Amino acid sequence: MKTIKIANKEYIFAELAPNQSWNPEFPGFLTWEIPDIGTYSEPYIMPIFDLDSWRKDTKIITTTNSITEEVAKKVVEFEDFNEFHPSIKPHYYDYSNTNKWDYNDNGIVIYGYGTALESFYSLMDSLELDRSKNYLLIEKL
Repeated sequence: MKTIKIANKEYIFAELAPNQSWNPEFPGFLTWEIPDIGTYSEPYIMPIFDLDSWRKDTKIITTTNSITEEVAKKVVEFEDFNEFHPSIKPHYYDYSNTNKWDYNDNGIVIYGYGTALESFYSLMDSLELDRSKNYLLIEKL
């Protein structure tokens, strides 16, 4: 489990087990596929038990294997320098690069991406999350 603060929001990446899934149609439940038994679902937050207190006051947004450009836009930082440097294209932040910009012979070089998904994947890389695994993306409320 990894936690990161972006702008004024805090996000948690919680790894799903290989037989575990989350369905946005039933956002309050996690589901397991259990051999010889079938499908088992339970609430993501169980108020009766305080086993995972970090889950309280949180909301599952999506999984990393099913994140869309629209959802990623709500998570990653977007930078638009047009007011100060009209020649610099707006871009999404590169979390794996500690430098936001640099100078070369042609002027300012911005380290960033054209899509929010590319930026989101750089965020995962910066947190050393294995992109071949599936994580819940959770927002702290």
